[in-house]
Amino acid sequence: MRSFATRAGLVQPVDDQQAVIDFLSEPSAYGPATERVDIIETHVSLVFLAGDRAYKLKRAVKYLISTSLLRSTAGALVKPSSL
Repeated sequence: MRSFATRAGLVQPVDDQQAVIDFLSEPSAYGPATERVDIIETHVSLVFLAGDRAYKLKRAVKYLISTSLLRSTAGALVKPSSL
């Protein structure tokens, strides 16, 4: 599984969408008139092309925040007691 770097840290895709992906990949999920489903993958989503319609599924992700971001955020949240 690939991770993607962002300014906040790492974004890691979550595998718990596999049942939904399997279902949306089947032509029978879209009715009897649909004979095939084409899938376009992007880094953020999956697009299922079924007949004359398109269905977009955004990937579930888990954000892994970097420790340097946590330190800078924690420092910004502390109020000086002298004020």
